[in-house]
Amino acid sequence: MLAVFMLLLLYGAVRQHYSLGQHYYSVTVNDRFLGNVALTVDVEELIHDNRRALAQQTEEYLLLAPEYHIERSGKIFQPLMFPEELSEAVWNTITEEQEKNTEKGVYVMQAGEHQICFDSLEHAEEFLNRLKAEQDVQGQYKTFFHDAENHYEGALLAELEVSDEKEHRSEMSDRIEEAWLNGLFAGEQIQKGEKELPVLLDVDFSQRVVLYMDYLPKERLSDLGMAFQEVTKQNEPNTIYQVQVGDTLAGIAEENMTTIESIMELNHYDSEEQAMQVGNQLIIAVPQAEIGLRIRKEISYEENYTVKDEYIDNENWYQNQQVVRTQGQPGSRQIDVILTMQNGVETDHEVVAESINRIAIPTIIERGTREREEFIWPVKSYVFSSPFGWRNNRMHKGIDLSCPQGTTVMAALDGTVVSAGWVNGYGNCITIKHRDGLMTRYGHNSELLVEEGQTVTQGQTIALSGNTGNSSGPHVHFEIIVDGAQVNPLEYFN
Repeated sequence: MLAVFMLLLLYGAVRQHYSLGQHYYSVTVNDRFLGNVALTVDVEELIHDNRRALAQQTEEYLLLAPEYHIERSGKIFQPLMFPEELSEAVWNTITEEQEKNTEKGVYVMQAGEHQICFDSLEHAEEFLNRLKAEQDVQGQYKTFFHDAENHYEGALLAELEVSDEKEHRSEMSDRIEEAWLNGLFAGEQIQKGEKELPVLLDVDFSQRVVLYMDYLPKERLSDLGMAFQEVTKQNEPNTIYQVQVGDTLAGIAEENMTTIESIMELNHYDSEEQAMQVGNQLIIAVPQAEIGLRIRKEISYEENYTVKDEYIDNENWYQNQQVVRTQGQPGSRQIDVILTMQNGVETDHEVVAESINRIAIPTIIERGTREREEFIWPVKSYVFSSPFGWRNNRMHKGIDLSCPQGTTVMAALDGTVVSAGWVNGYGNCITIKHRDGLMTRYGHNSELLVEEGQTVTQGQTIALSGNTGNSSGPHVHFEIIVDGAQVNPLEYFN
């Protein structure tokens, strides 16, 4: 019995130092195999504890994170480390790496998948200040770095804050803030009639910008000017598509993985018909900055505006009759707008105030409301041979409808015959008065079939066509007379 007990104690002791078939972790840090440890040990937390401890005691910036690999295994008779032993091995590995790299480290700025390498923290600051100065013309904001949290021990996050803001910073951030640059670059110009510089409400980077140290070849260092052009995409052209015969806006959008709305906005078109003119050069996409800015600013500008026309209805006039009684004048107003921009593209537009400088005056138009009578053509079959208007230096006051002699001529509208007889130039001519003083005239007839004072109905035969008077061939000369003056008859037919 005692022998069994002693064997169990021995098994337990051996099991703590060697694998006897149970699973364990194999740990590698920075390509160095450190050893095996029981599954009960939280290896990741142990590594980060050492990382945090090193960050707290060193005055140098650390690498972003050690590279480590944890693999589960189950080989027997493999030596196992105690947690304290693994912690000591991790500490030795990362401190050796730090000592090796501090003198040759470079500052790496990470934004999304993009990396820029600087030889000093001052150059990194200069780069970010140049980015923000494109919008912050008055220097209202400054770049600052603060300690990253979680698993970014030793790394810094870049943000923007109001220049006169006084807040407590960690010792690391305090050292950085002493290096702010004062030089700013040319900023955005005022547009759209703005009366004063835009008031910057808020500026920040549009994505997470992390700065850390790493050990890299000097060839990886970035030129500030080249890096600025690359990150802002300022030298990259827009993506252009030329409209071809048979193209549709929906098809172009689908082929280029965009939307109809985006294409319309980029090209400032109001309708698809305007956009789809063959040969048009459509902007499909504009380059997007790798490190951009999210900006809110208030602008104030003056613009002209108009108001809707006002109408005075006249029931005695036909609907095609109107007269401008008062000519309108545009007004002027002051607009205050809060704009939100991301990477140079407007994402929101909010009008916060509006004041009138000069009241707009509407155009006042008197217009007819009376429906126009439905005329019919005086002959059913004809050839249109002469229009209304000037002809051979003389005013032709009607239209000519050529037709064989003896063709039936009909009243274009109900009315009363006011004259039926010979008229110089017109030959055998009939004039019919319709309601409200409207009259029609039919000239060059061969025979008249109605008399003065007779009431006629629309479509009633009133004459036979001919070639009398000043005529060069058989036809009907047809006039419409409004308020004593001839008008173009074509405006009165459907």
